[in-house]
Amino acid sequence: MWARDLADTDDLVQSALIKTIRNLDSFQPTCEASFQQYLRQAVRNVVRDEIRGARRRPVTAGIDPDHASDSPSPLERVLGRERLARYEDALARLTAAERGAIVARLEFGFTHRELAAALGKGTPDAARKLTQKAMGRLLELMRDAAPVE
Repeated sequence: MWARDLADTDDLVQSALIKTIRNLDSFQPTCEASFQQYLRQAVRNVVRDEIRGARRRPVTAGIDPDHASDSPSPLERVLGRERLARYEDALARLTAAERGAIVARLEFGFTHRELAAALGKGTPDAARKLTQKAMGRLLELMRDAAPVE
C-alpha cells in the first residue's frame, strides 16, 4: 500500500496491458499458457516499477489539523505590511531629532548612553526623554493613520 501513491489495482493492470499491447509484435509464444504468463510478468514489472518509484519519492506525512503553523497567515502578513507602512509614514513626519532617536533605539538597539552620544545629548536621561517623547508622537501618528474598522 505504501508504494501505490494514487494508483489503484485497476490502474496498474491497465498500465501493464498497454505496455503489453505495445510490445505484442515481439511476443513469441512457446506454449498454450505463454500469453497468460507474459501478462503476469508485465503486471509484476509494473508493480516493481511502482515500488522503485515509491522509494525515490520523498516521504509524505499527513497534515495534523491540531498543529498550527508558526508562520504568519496571508492576512497577518498583509496586516504586518500595513503596520510597517504606517510606521514608515509616521516616522517620516517626525522631526529629524525624533526620527533619529527612534531609529537608533528601535532599529539599531542603541542604549540610552549610546543614544546620548549619537544625538549630542548631555546625559543618557536626556536621550531617554527625547526617545520617550518621540515614541509618543510616533504612536499618535500611527493611530491617526490606522484604518477605521
